[in-house]
Amino acid sequence: MLPFDHANTLFESEAERNAYREAAELDRIVVLHPALSNAVTGIKGCIKASVASRTPECCMLLGDGGMGKTTIANLIMTGMAPQTVVENDCEIDTMPAFYMSLPPEGRLDGLTEEMLAKLNDVNPLAGSPVSRSKRINTLLKRCRTTIVFIDELHNLSVIQKKDARAGQAICNWLKELFNAEGPVICLVGTDECKTIFDKDTQMSRRYKSKFMLTPLHPGTADEPGELQRFLGVLASKIVERTSIKSTPSFSEYGLALRVFAATRGNIDYVSTLLKVAARHTLLGGRDVITKTDLASVWDTGIFAALSVTKQNPFTMSGPTLAAAFRG
Repeated sequence: MLPFDHANTLFESEAERNAYREAAELDRIVVLHPALSNAVTGIKGCIKASVASRTPECCMLLGDGGMGKTTIANLIMTGMAPQTVVENDCEIDTMPAFYMSLPPEGRLDGLTEEMLAKLNDVNPLAGSPVSRSKRINTLLKRCRTTIVFIDELHNLSVIQKKDARAGQAICNWLKELFNAEGPVICLVGTDECKTIFDKDTQMSRRYKSKFMLTPLHPGTADEPGELQRFLGVLASKIVERTSIKSTPSFSEYGLALRVFAATRGNIDYVSTLLKVAARHTLLGGRDVITKTDLASVWDTGIFAALSVTKQNPFTMSGPTLAAAFRG
């Protein structure tokens, strides 16, 4: 939420302010579609297996931007909040789970610095690479860290192409993190990362479990796909949480196909389409989302880089839309 002291001068009316406030509630909605649920269950399974195993069962969470990787990490970390415990008359600030990113410039120092900062090290910049690694291992145990999410794994491919030595240094560091007493490491990146360790038998062996997040597809007219189910749940939650009373029938295959044409089944873009359409409806003082609202959202240009069609799929004729899919 923006810290704006003069909000009364920004909104044209109290009704407009309320419409924006009501629409903002939609950002709290999370739809647990099968791939997301399977990934959450799978990663939790890795954690459970690691409790009894001699070595942690590490994994990879892969999917394009907007497919819900950060949402999955947050869902898992929500149930593993930091806390202060007392042990041998000493207070220990635990850090059961945290999220960090692989820096694009390929500096191992930057990676160790961020991890030390996440572990509340008093001076994350201090020390040599070797001493930092030792401190990290010590703090991971002391903070009782169970899982670490390391995002932007696809940066490693770029780093390896620019500087093979820097790329190897990061791979070696990731191997060091994987030890008998260490936490589960979940590497997070794009689909292309599934083959990133194919030539490194040690790394591919250590990160065997891969949880893939693929776009939602509309299926067929006879057999609906995950996209229709996702749209149906999201639409019902919008009606439940706002004053909107109805939405278009997303079980209709033709409409689901138009949504796919606009978003390519990207979860974030599908959600944005409906949430912005809801806001558009509320700002118009209406309580029914229509196909015209969906068309208006597409016209904003939000989907320009992703859309299957160059024209608005919500206003195209059926034959024209079919031709666009055929290419």
